[in-house]
Amino acid sequence: MICAKEDLKVWTTEPEFDLTPTPDEVEAVACLLEGNHGELATDVADFIATQHSLDGDAARSWAWTSVVDCIRERERERLRTSVRSRFR
Repeated sequence: MICAKEDLKVWTTEPEFDLTPTPDEVEAVACLLEGNHGELATDVADFIATQHSLDGDAARSWAWTSVVDCIRERERERLRTSVRSRFR
């Protein structure tokens, strides 16, 4: 998700770097946010996506929106599993 240039201390959005996160990276960030922020994980990721959008960084905004979508899908799956187990 994050590309580094030279000594890995300078993050960049230069065109030669592909900032598109892999599904595994999106999942990892979603897990991290859920572990650290619990029910607020979606709000945290959405805030970060909005900040990047307001700053004009569409690539990072899109990446964080993917994290938001992943967290919401994980929440839906947990609810489906919970409802199914109650009606068995």
